[in-house]
Amino acid sequence: MRKASKHHKVVEEKEDYKLAMDENKKWMHKETERQRRQEMGKLCTNLRSLLPLEYIKGKRSTSDHVHEAINYINHLENKVKQLQAKRDELLKESNLSRIDPDENENCRATHLPPLVFVHPFLGGLEIMCSYSLRKSVFPMSRLLDILHKEGLNVVSTTSIRRDGRFIHTIQSEIAKKKKLQPVTQHVVLSNQDE
Repeated sequence: MRKASKHHKVVEEKEDYKLAMDENKKWMHKETERQRRQEMGKLCTNLRSLLPLEYIKGKRSTSDHVHEAINYINHLENKVKQLQAKRDELLKESNLSRIDPDENENCRATHLPPLVFVHPFLGGLEIMCSYSLRKSVFPMSRLLDILHKEGLNVVSTTSIRRDGRFIHTIQSEIAKKKKLQPVTQHVVLSNQDE
Protein backbone atom coordinates (compact mmCIF):
# COMPACT_ATOMS: atom_id res chain seq x y z
CA MET A 1 0.00 0.00 0.00
CA ARG A 2 2.90 2.28 0.66
CA LYS A 3 4.16 1.80 -2.87
CA ALA A 4 0.77 2.62 -4.27
CA SER A 5 0.53 5.84 -2.25
CA LYS A 6 4.05 6.84 -3.29
CA HIS A 7 3.19 6.13 -6.88
CA HIS A 8 -0.07 8.00 -6.51
CA LYS A 9 1.79 10.93 -4.94
CA VAL A 10 4.31 11.03 -7.83
CA VAL A 11 1.49 10.98 -10.37
CA GLU A 12 -0.25 13.81 -8.52
CA GLU A 13 2.99 15.83 -8.43
CA LYS A 14 3.47 15.28 -12.17
CA GLU A 15 -0.10 16.37 -12.84
CA ASP A 16 0.33 19.41 -10.57
CA TYR A 17 3.58 20.25 -12.34
CA LYS A 18 1.90 19.86 -15.72
CA LEU A 19 -1.01 22.07 -14.61
CA ALA A 20 1.45 24.66 -13.25
CA MET A 21 3.38 24.61 -16.54
CA ASP A 22 0.16 24.98 -18.51
CA GLU A 23 -0.89 27.89 -16.29
CA ASN A 24 2.54 29.46 -16.69
CA LYS A 25 2.34 29.10 -20.50
CA LYS A 26 -1.14 30.66 -20.50
CA TRP A 27 0.05 33.52 -18.33
CA MET A 28 3.14 34.07 -20.58
CA HIS A 29 0.94 34.04 -23.67
CA LYS A 30 -1.50 36.53 -22.10
CA GLU A 31 1.37 38.79 -21.00
CA THR A 32 3.02 38.68 -24.43
CA GLU A 33 -0.30 39.44 -26.11
CA ARG A 34 -0.98 42.32 -23.69
CA GLN A 35 2.44 43.84 -24.43
CA ARG A 36 1.87 43.40 -28.17
CA ARG A 37 -1.49 45.21 -27.94
CA GLN A 38 0.09 48.04 -25.94
CA GLU A 39 2.89 48.40 -28.49
CA MET A 40 0.40 48.37 -31.39
CA GLY A 41 -1.69 50.99 -29.60
CA LYS A 42 1.36 53.25 -29.16
CA LEU A 43 2.38 52.78 -32.81
CA CYS A 44 -1.13 53.54 -34.06
CA THR A 45 -1.32 56.65 -31.89
CA ASN A 46 2.07 57.72 -33.25
CA LEU A 47 0.93 57.09 -36.83
CA ARG A 48 -2.31 59.00 -36.25
CA SER A 49 -0.35 61.99 -34.87
CA LEU A 50 1.70 62.16 -38.11
CA LEU A 51 -1.33 62.34 -40.40
CA PRO A 52 -2.92 65.67 -41.36
CA LEU A 53 -6.31 66.27 -39.81
CA GLU A 54 -8.22 65.88 -43.10
CA TYR A 55 -6.97 62.28 -43.35
CA ILE A 56 -8.24 61.19 -39.92
CA LYS A 57 -11.34 63.35 -39.52
CA GLY A 58 -14.30 61.14 -38.57
CA LYS A 59 -12.24 57.95 -38.64
CA ARG A 60 -12.00 55.98 -35.42
CA SER A 61 -10.74 52.50 -36.21
CA THR A 62 -7.09 51.57 -36.51
CA SER A 63 -7.68 49.99 -39.90
CA ASP A 64 -9.14 53.31 -41.14
CA HIS A 65 -6.04 55.15 -39.90
CA VAL A 66 -3.71 52.67 -41.62
CA HIS A 67 -5.70 53.01 -44.83
CA GLU A 68 -5.55 56.83 -44.64
CA ALA A 69 -1.79 56.66 -43.92
CA ILE A 70 -1.40 54.72 -47.18
CA ASN A 71 -3.44 57.38 -49.00
CA TYR A 72 -1.30 60.14 -47.49
CA ILE A 73 1.96 58.40 -48.45
CA ASN A 74 0.68 58.01 -52.03
CA HIS A 75 -0.29 61.70 -52.04
CA LEU A 76 3.23 62.68 -50.87
CA GLU A 77 4.89 60.45 -53.48
CA ASN A 78 2.81 62.10 -56.24
CA LYS A 79 3.70 65.54 -54.92
CA VAL A 80 7.43 64.67 -54.92
CA LYS A 81 7.15 63.47 -58.54
CA GLN A 82 5.37 66.69 -59.54
CA LEU A 83 8.01 68.84 -57.83
CA GLN A 84 10.85 66.86 -59.46
CA ALA A 85 9.23 67.34 -62.88
CA LYS A 86 8.82 71.06 -62.22
CA ARG A 87 12.45 71.34 -61.10
CA ASP A 88 13.66 69.51 -64.21
CA GLU A 89 11.50 71.76 -66.40
CA LEU A 90 12.89 74.89 -64.75
CA LEU A 91 16.46 73.63 -65.16
CA LYS A 92 15.78 72.93 -68.82
CA GLU A 93 14.23 76.37 -69.33
CA SER A 94 17.08 78.16 -67.59
CA ASN A 95 19.58 76.24 -69.75
CA LEU A 96 21.86 75.67 -66.78
CA SER A 97 24.05 72.62 -66.59
CA ARG A 98 24.42 71.04 -63.18
CA ILE A 99 27.62 71.37 -61.20
CA ASP A 100 29.37 68.21 -59.99
CA PRO A 101 27.87 67.15 -56.63
CA ASP A 102 31.42 66.42 -55.39
CA GLU A 103 32.21 70.13 -55.35
CA ASN A 104 32.29 71.98 -52.08
CA GLU A 105 28.70 73.11 -51.58
CA ASN A 106 29.63 75.58 -48.85
CA CYS A 107 32.23 77.46 -50.86
CA ARG A 108 31.54 81.20 -50.60
CA ALA A 109 32.87 81.80 -54.13
CA THR A 110 29.85 80.03 -55.66
CA HIS A 111 27.46 82.61 -54.19
CA LEU A 112 29.13 85.71 -55.65
CA PRO A 113 27.56 87.50 -58.64
CA PRO A 114 29.42 87.49 -61.98
CA LEU A 115 32.56 89.63 -61.71
CA VAL A 116 34.66 91.29 -64.42
CA PHE A 117 38.17 92.68 -63.74
CA VAL A 118 39.72 94.92 -66.40
CA HIS A 119 43.51 95.60 -66.38
CA PRO A 120 45.73 97.39 -68.91
CA PHE A 121 47.78 94.95 -70.97
CA LEU A 122 50.56 95.59 -73.52
CA GLY A 123 48.75 97.22 -76.40
CA GLY A 124 45.30 96.41 -75.06
CA LEU A 125 43.37 95.06 -72.10
CA GLU A 126 43.28 91.89 -70.02
CA ILE A 127 39.80 91.01 -68.84
CA MET A 128 39.09 88.36 -66.19
CA CYS A 129 35.52 87.11 -65.86
CA SER A 130 34.45 84.99 -62.89
CA TYR A 131 31.01 83.45 -62.42
CA SER A 132 29.15 80.50 -60.93
CA LEU A 133 26.53 78.50 -62.81
CA ARG A 134 24.67 78.03 -59.53
CA LYS A 135 24.09 81.76 -59.31
CA SER A 136 23.69 82.88 -62.94
CA VAL A 137 24.75 82.49 -66.53
CA PHE A 138 27.55 84.85 -67.51
CA PRO A 139 26.85 86.95 -70.61
CA MET A 140 30.14 86.14 -72.41
CA SER A 141 28.69 87.09 -75.80
CA ARG A 142 27.81 90.52 -74.43
CA LEU A 143 31.38 91.02 -73.21
CA LEU A 144 32.85 90.02 -76.60
CA ASP A 145 30.42 92.39 -78.31
CA ILE A 146 31.55 95.27 -76.03
CA LEU A 147 35.22 94.51 -76.81
CA HIS A 148 34.51 94.55 -80.54
CA LYS A 149 32.59 97.85 -80.32
CA GLU A 150 35.47 99.39 -78.34
CA GLY A 151 37.87 98.49 -81.18
CA LEU A 152 39.64 95.59 -79.42
CA ASN A 153 40.52 92.26 -81.00
CA VAL A 154 40.70 89.12 -78.87
CA VAL A 155 44.27 87.77 -78.91
CA SER A 156 43.93 84.84 -76.50
CA THR A 157 41.56 83.33 -73.99
CA THR A 158 41.93 80.81 -71.17
CA SER A 159 39.24 79.21 -69.07
CA ILE A 160 39.54 77.32 -65.79
CA ARG A 161 37.20 76.05 -63.13
CA ARG A 162 38.15 76.70 -59.50
CA ASP A 163 36.16 76.65 -56.24
CA GLY A 164 32.84 76.13 -58.03
CA ARG A 165 33.39 79.10 -60.36
CA PHE A 166 34.42 79.47 -63.98
CA ILE A 167 37.18 81.98 -64.65
CA HIS A 168 37.84 83.24 -68.19
CA THR A 169 40.84 85.43 -69.01
CA ILE A 170 40.67 87.36 -72.28
CA GLN A 171 43.66 89.25 -73.65
CA SER A 172 42.91 91.80 -76.32
CA GLU A 173 44.78 94.32 -78.45
CA ILE A 174 43.72 97.59 -79.99
CA ALA A 175 42.40 97.09 -83.52
CA LYS A 176 42.02 100.80 -84.32
CA LYS A 177 44.17 103.66 -83.16
CA LYS A 178 42.47 104.33 -79.85
CA LYS A 179 43.90 105.56 -76.58
CA LEU A 180 43.06 103.38 -73.56
CA GLN A 181 42.66 104.68 -70.05
CA PRO A 182 45.37 103.13 -67.76
CA VAL A 183 42.84 102.44 -65.01
CA THR A 184 42.04 99.12 -63.32
CA GLN A 185 38.29 98.63 -63.10
CA HIS A 186 36.10 96.23 -61.19
CA VAL A 187 32.71 95.70 -62.85
CA VAL A 188 29.71 93.64 -61.77
CA LEU A 189 27.48 92.62 -64.69
CA SER A 190 23.84 91.83 -64.17
CA ASN A 191 21.85 89.33 -66.20
CA GLN A 192 18.98 91.70 -66.89
CA ASP A 193 19.80 91.93 -70.60
CA GLU A 194 20.11 88.19 -71.07
